[in-house]
Amino acid sequence: MRRRLVLTLPPLPPPTRLYHLAPIGVGTPHVESLTGYLQRLAEAHHVSTSDLVSGELLPVLQPGGLGGKPVATWLSQEGPHLNGTGAMAGEAARALALLTGRQELLCLTLQPWTAVIAAYGLVRIRKHSRRWCDACYRDALEQGTPV
Repeated sequence: MRRRLVLTLPPLPPPTRLYHLAPIGVGTPHVESLTGYLQRLAEAHHVSTSDLVSGELLPVLQPGGLGGKPVATWLSQEGPHLNGTGAMAGEAARALALLTGRQELLCLTLQPWTAVIAAYGLVRIRKHSRRWCDACYRDALEQGTPV
Protein backbone atom coordinates (compact mmCIF):
# COMPACT_ATOMS: atom_id res chain seq x y z
CA MET A 1 0.00 0.00 0.00
CA ARG A 2 1.38 3.41 -0.96
CA ARG A 3 1.27 6.33 1.38
CA ARG A 4 -0.16 9.47 -0.03
CA LEU A 5 1.97 12.55 0.52
CA VAL A 6 -0.07 15.57 1.48
CA LEU A 7 1.57 18.95 1.10
CA THR A 8 0.55 21.66 3.49
CA LEU A 9 1.22 25.13 2.14
CA PRO A 10 1.12 28.28 4.21
CA PRO A 11 -1.85 30.52 3.49
CA LEU A 12 -1.22 33.15 0.85
CA PRO A 13 -1.94 36.78 1.66
CA PRO A 14 -4.82 38.28 -0.27
CA PRO A 15 -3.85 39.86 -3.60
CA THR A 16 -3.12 43.58 -3.56
CA ARG A 17 -3.06 46.33 -6.19
CA LEU A 18 0.59 47.17 -5.48
CA TYR A 19 3.67 45.13 -4.65
CA HIS A 20 4.05 43.89 -1.07
CA LEU A 21 7.28 45.91 -0.80
CA ALA A 22 8.88 45.71 2.63
CA PRO A 23 9.69 49.06 4.23
CA ILE A 24 13.30 49.65 5.23
CA GLY A 25 14.39 49.85 8.85
CA VAL A 26 11.08 49.36 10.69
CA GLY A 27 11.82 49.18 14.40
CA THR A 28 15.21 50.88 14.05
CA PRO A 29 16.35 54.51 14.14
CA HIS A 30 17.03 54.16 10.40
CA VAL A 31 13.41 53.64 9.33
CA GLU A 32 12.57 55.18 5.98
CA SER A 33 9.90 57.84 5.65
CA LEU A 34 6.50 57.22 4.09
CA THR A 35 7.42 59.50 1.17
CA GLY A 36 10.65 57.53 0.66
CA TYR A 37 8.63 54.31 0.68
CA LEU A 38 6.19 55.81 -1.83
CA GLN A 39 9.09 56.74 -4.13
CA ARG A 40 10.60 53.22 -3.88
CA LEU A 41 7.17 51.71 -4.55
CA ALA A 42 6.79 53.86 -7.67
CA GLU A 43 10.27 52.84 -8.80
CA ALA A 44 9.43 49.15 -8.26
CA HIS A 45 6.36 49.61 -10.49
CA HIS A 46 8.38 51.56 -13.09
CA VAL A 47 6.15 54.63 -12.85
CA SER A 48 6.71 58.15 -11.57
CA THR A 49 5.75 58.96 -8.00
CA SER A 50 3.10 61.39 -9.24
CA ASP A 51 1.59 58.69 -11.49
CA LEU A 52 1.47 56.25 -8.57
CA VAL A 53 -0.11 58.88 -6.34
CA SER A 54 -2.67 59.96 -8.95
CA GLY A 55 -3.49 56.47 -10.22
CA GLU A 56 -3.51 54.50 -6.97
CA LEU A 57 -3.25 56.53 -3.76
CA LEU A 58 -5.61 59.43 -4.48
CA PRO A 59 -8.51 57.23 -5.64
CA VAL A 60 -8.36 55.43 -2.26
CA LEU A 61 -8.15 58.75 -0.36
CA GLN A 62 -10.91 60.48 -2.34
CA PRO A 63 -13.88 58.81 -0.65
CA GLY A 64 -12.78 60.55 2.56
CA GLY A 65 -12.29 63.85 0.73
CA LEU A 66 -8.54 63.80 1.37
CA GLY A 67 -7.59 63.27 -2.26
CA GLY A 68 -10.00 65.63 -3.98
CA LYS A 69 -7.38 68.11 -5.21
CA PRO A 70 -5.55 67.94 -8.56
CA VAL A 71 -2.42 65.80 -8.33
CA ALA A 72 0.15 68.61 -8.65
CA THR A 73 -1.66 70.64 -5.98
CA TRP A 74 -2.05 67.63 -3.73
CA LEU A 75 1.62 66.65 -4.01
CA SER A 76 2.85 70.18 -3.25
CA GLN A 77 0.36 70.94 -0.46
CA GLU A 78 -0.38 67.58 1.15
CA GLY A 79 2.64 65.48 0.13
CA PRO A 80 5.04 66.99 2.68
CA HIS A 81 2.61 66.09 5.47
CA LEU A 82 2.78 62.34 4.72
CA ASN A 83 5.72 61.97 7.11
CA GLY A 84 4.21 64.10 9.86
CA THR A 85 1.92 63.67 12.84
CA GLY A 86 -1.38 64.76 11.31
CA ALA A 87 -4.42 63.08 9.82
CA MET A 88 -2.96 63.05 6.30
CA ALA A 89 -0.03 60.89 7.44
CA GLY A 90 -2.37 58.36 9.03
CA GLU A 91 -4.82 58.27 6.14
CA ALA A 92 -2.06 57.89 3.53
CA ALA A 93 -0.38 55.12 5.55
CA ARG A 94 -3.72 53.27 5.87
CA ALA A 95 -4.42 53.71 2.13
CA LEU A 96 -0.98 52.39 1.19
CA ALA A 97 -1.41 49.50 3.64
CA LEU A 98 -4.63 48.59 1.84
CA LEU A 99 -2.92 48.83 -1.56
CA THR A 100 0.22 46.88 -0.59
CA GLY A 101 -0.93 44.59 2.22
CA ARG A 102 1.83 46.02 4.45
CA GLN A 103 0.32 46.79 7.85
CA GLU A 104 3.35 48.48 9.44
CA LEU A 105 3.36 51.60 7.26
CA LEU A 106 2.12 53.92 10.01
CA CYS A 107 5.59 53.41 11.54
CA LEU A 108 7.02 55.31 8.55
CA THR A 109 5.31 58.49 9.75
CA LEU A 110 5.65 60.50 12.94
CA GLN A 111 2.01 59.87 13.83
CA PRO A 112 2.87 57.38 16.60
CA TRP A 113 4.73 60.30 18.25
CA THR A 114 1.78 62.72 18.10
CA ALA A 115 1.56 63.03 21.89
CA VAL A 116 5.27 63.80 22.18
CA ILE A 117 6.25 65.93 19.14
CA ALA A 118 4.73 69.33 18.36
CA ALA A 119 3.36 69.44 14.81
CA TYR A 120 4.13 73.13 14.26
CA GLY A 121 7.19 73.64 12.07
CA LEU A 122 7.81 69.91 11.83
CA VAL A 123 7.44 69.48 8.06
CA ARG A 124 9.35 71.35 5.35
CA ILE A 125 6.91 72.62 2.75
CA ARG A 126 9.21 74.59 0.45
CA LYS A 127 9.96 73.20 -2.97
CA HIS A 128 13.37 71.49 -3.17
CA SER A 129 13.53 71.12 0.60
CA ARG A 130 14.86 67.57 0.72
CA ARG A 131 17.60 66.99 3.26
CA TRP A 132 19.82 64.02 4.03
CA CYS A 133 22.52 63.36 6.55
CA ASP A 134 25.79 63.55 4.57
CA ALA A 135 27.27 60.49 6.30
CA CYS A 136 24.09 58.42 5.81
CA TYR A 137 23.87 59.45 2.16
CA ARG A 138 27.53 58.52 1.54
CA ASP A 139 27.11 55.17 3.35
CA ALA A 140 24.01 54.30 1.32
CA LEU A 141 25.79 55.11 -1.94
CA GLU A 142 28.87 53.07 -0.97
CA GLN A 143 26.77 50.08 0.12
CA GLY A 144 24.40 50.31 -2.85
CA THR A 145 21.34 50.54 -0.60
CA PRO A 146 18.39 52.92 -1.11
CA VAL A 147 18.97 56.39 0.30
